[in-house]
Order: sequence, then structure tokens, then C-alpha cells
Amino acid sequence: MLLRYGRVYPNKSCWTRAHRLWLADERWPYPAQELAWCDHLAAVDGLVARRAAIDEQLSLLMHADYLWPTVARLRCFRGLDSLTALALHVEVGDWARFARPARRLLVESAWHYARATPRGHPGQASGGPAGAHPADRLAGAVSAASSLATPARRRQARQRGDGRRRP
Repeated sequence: MLLRYGRVYPNKSCWTRAHRLWLADERWPYPAQELAWCDHLAAVDGLVARRAAIDEQLSLLMHADYLWPTVARLRCFRGLDSLTALALHVEVGDWARFARPARRLLVESAWHYARATPRGHPGQASGGPAGAHPADRLAGAVSAASSLATPARRRQARQRGDGRRRP
């Protein structure tokens, strides 16, 4: 409604207290427009109040004994606030199901990479390099992911072909 009538907020940041006061000061020439404008403002105010009430309820809920330890640990990650940590914890549920998350994620990523990789390059006439079958690509990608998921010392020993460390 504002843009249709060429009304633009003069400051840079919107949805602040100053912006809300500017919205409340807007006046319209016709009573029907004024009524529609007041209805829009009331709807926005209702949603803001609803969001504030939900945030308050969730902040009380996250301090429960069964949620707070995990939420507090997740908040240590950069960029995760309390609400995001709570949502992540509730979504994942049982964290114990991830026995070795790094290896599992790498293997799943390798699987998706192998399935999405094209067979050959556009300039090749033969349809692809040797070993470009999806199963071969998958085996190579899973092998690479497994080697990335193991500690460096064991990976180096496996590449040397023996089980012991050399000086």
C-alpha cells in the first residue's frame, strides 16, 4: 500500500521503533484507505506480540533440566544463539545416534558426489574416461572420504603398507 502511493521510509533500517512510529504517523485521504491501513498495522502488531510471547515461552522451556545442558553446549558454537540451539536440539533429538558423525557425513557426501558427477567431459568422444562407471566413482569417493575421516597417522601407515610407524 505504501509503495503504490509512493511513500518510502526515509531512513536505512526498517522494522525499528522509529520505523513503527513513522508507520503510525502515515495518514490517508480516504476513510477506506485509513481503515485498511489501521487493519494492516494491527495485524503487524499482533504478529509482533505473538512472536514475543512465543520467544518468552521458548526461553522458559529451554532452561528445563533435560534441554539446557545440550542447548548450553550448542551455544558455544559461533553464530548459534539460544533459540537456534534449542531448535537444533529438538530437531535432532537423540544425539547418540551419531556414533562417528565425521565419517558418516563424509561417506554420505561422497555418495551424493559420485551420483551427481557426470560420466565424461563434453569434449571427449569416447563417453568418459576409463573407470567412469558410477560404481567406480562411488568406490573412489568413499575411499577418499574414509581416508579423510581417519587420523593422519593411521592414514600414513596404511599408505606405506605397514602397521607400524617409521621414524
